[in-house]
Parts: sequence; structure tokens; C-alpha cells
Amino acid sequence: MKHLKRKKRMIQATRDQNNEYTTNYIYADMYDVMTSIAAKPLVKITSQSTNKSKVFRSGLLTTTDKERYMKMLWNIARSSSDEVLGSGIVFLGSTDYPYGFYDVVIYQNNDNTNLDPANAIKVIYKTIMNLKAVNNDAITYTEYTETISSPTYITNTI
Repeated sequence: MKHLKRKKRMIQATRDQNNEYTTNYIYADMYDVMTSIAAKPLVKITSQSTNKSKVFRSGLLTTTDKERYMKMLWNIARSSSDEVLGSGIVFLGSTDYPYGFYDVVIYQNNDNTNLDPANAIKVIYKTIMNLKAVNNDAITYTEYTETISSPTYITNTI
């Protein structure tokens, strides 16, 4: 079924500091523009704050309700050492990849080993993502004392 007007959904993603991995899903109306679902799609995210990008393959692709959307599993790791881009495990929530908005481009992939968008078949979906912190304040408050008159101040650092 061809869609007359494709609906774009903003991706809402979270990273929970209490969990080693935070499960996230991408829901995208893209089945009718794909020529094959044999290979898992590539996802490129680019931070709007730092302009730095990461590319990963979705972990699991579900096509149960493919006329409405395809569901792609991915996880956000709490530690950079746990990142496995080929399995959809991505480390975010750092200085280079901060909480906030990301541009997202999804590519139809040519095989299940490729992580290079230049080798993908084509762009099949574009949207934005908002990454939010859970159980982890993005602002840290530090208390200090002024040495001249000794009052205590509270400041914030990002």
C-alpha cells in the first residue's frame, strides 16, 4: 500500500543511568520505500549541538504492522566500552554526544556487516531525535565558599 503522505515521527530516546543498557525503539513508516528487508537498516545520528555523528545497525527489525510502521530496536549503553555499533548498542550522553536533539537518517543497507552509509543502497527515512536523561541530571551543582566574606554559593556546571 503506497502512502500519499508519509508521516514523520520524532524519535524519543532515553538513557537511564541506573541501567547498563537502555532499550529504545525507532518507529518509522518506511516499508514501502524499501526494496528488501534482508539486511538491517543503518541509522546515522548527528548531534545538533556538536555536529558529531555515529552510524549503527538496528538490533532487531520488526515488520508486524509494516503498513503503518517498522520497529527497530537499539540500546544506549551507560559506558563507552560497551558500545557495539554493529549490534545497535550506542554510547550517548557524553560531551561529544550530549543529551538533546539529533538529526537522524536511516538507510536501506546492502548487507548485515556494512556500517558505512556510502555503501548503503539508499536513504529511506529522515527525522529528528530527542535524547533525554533518566536518573541522571544533566546539570551538576557544586557548592563553594567565598574566601573574602565566607558566604556559601551554589553554582551549576554542565
